[in-house]
Amino acid sequence: MNAPLLTSWWWDTPGEWTEDGGWNWLYLPGTNYLGYCCWMPTLQGAPNVSHLGPDSFPAEFHAVLTDYCGTTQPTFQWSSSDENIQFSSPHAQTTMATCDSLPSWASLVMSVQANFGGPPLESYLYSTYGTNETPQVALSLSAPELVFLNDDNRTSRWYRVSVGISCEVETNVTVTISHSGSTNARFASDSIGENSITPSQVNLSTSYSERTANYSFYMASANIGDGSFTAECTTPDGDELSAARNYKVIEPLRKLVCTDEAPNGGYYNPSRLVYGTNAWLEVGVNGNYDMTEVEWRIVSGPGRIVSTATTSQTSAACVEATSDTGEVVVEAAFGSDSAEQPQFALPVVHKRRVSVAAYITTVSANGQTPITHQTIERKLTSANRVFSQSGIEFYLLEPPTVLPNSQYAIVREQYQ
Repeated sequence: MNAPLLTSWWWDTPGEWTEDGGWNWLYLPGTNYLGYCCWMPTLQGAPNVSHLGPDSFPAEFHAVLTDYCGTTQPTFQWSSSDENIQFSSPHAQTTMATCDSLPSWASLVMSVQANFGGPPLESYLYSTYGTNETPQVALSLSAPELVFLNDDNRTSRWYRVSVGISCEVETNVTVTISHSGSTNARFASDSIGENSITPSQVNLSTSYSERTANYSFYMASANIGDGSFTAECTTPDGDELSAARNYKVIEPLRKLVCTDEAPNGGYYNPSRLVYGTNAWLEVGVNGNYDMTEVEWRIVSGPGRIVSTATTSQTSAACVEATSDTGEVVVEAAFGSDSAEQPQFALPVVHKRRVSVAAYITTVSANGQTPITHQTIERKLTSANRVFSQSGIEFYLLEPPTVLPNSQYAIVREQYQ
């Protein structure tokens, strides 16, 4: 509907229906306003109402048409700025207004138009409606729940903190921001930590056209531990508002390649993913974190998560290549607040078998060799665990050959 904006309240009194008599303003050249004249009836809605609450509906409204002497039966049109408000008889002189759902508080414009063959007359009501009789100011605070340790100014480990207010009308509040905890937190106005700040107080304002206002800054933590943010303000009506957010700082650990034996006989965190052989990947943590909450996922490439295993300090995933070519990128996600999570990039390779010829050259005094066939097999098994990360398997081409010491130099020269 084409109703004057709420900003015209300086002209029309809130809660009172405006009058429309088809007035014409009278001016003389070079003078100020002198008066007005009217040769039409006057239209004004009724009753006046400043606020429509839960107990106001259904509400009866009537169009008062004064000094109408015409013979044409006038018609009426009721309308509202909110489609939730419905009129039982939108074309009658008297109607009932109902509301499907009430907001907490909002502005409202209602109008009635009278038509009787000439220029129409219109009357407006500038009011409010909702479960609250006055506009409510809401305070919000957003901060990460989980922060990764940043002890070397890594730009990917700066986290956004934001405070904001919302209100349906113009208001202004001063928000006080405070931080506590032993995380050795640092603050900056930018997302890479170049411009250091000390957040303390910020003024936030809303208007009828901009009903929310926000202020953001960034934080990083150099110590593992717990911290918290608090935002507090006092509204123009005297209401004290507060919001708080807690967070904890951890250090996710992507363990080094081949550090511990894995269930499949190889080692955790191989540098390659051998087609046809599953690989185990493992991450750890410094700090207080429930490792059952680590989420393993395939970021890209031909692979799938076969299974996972968790201890109090580690989380592991068994990964399988679903194609014999490509690269599989696997991620272990600690929460959802960090843009970068521990990842493993594993090129898919084929398993290769490498034959080994073994010679035993040292003979003890009693003629028994201190190195046996079984000893060499055990050494190859140990080597295979290490080289399994690249898909290489060593095997004995034939049983070891025992050589006198005098022949060792000759055999060595043959294999160089």
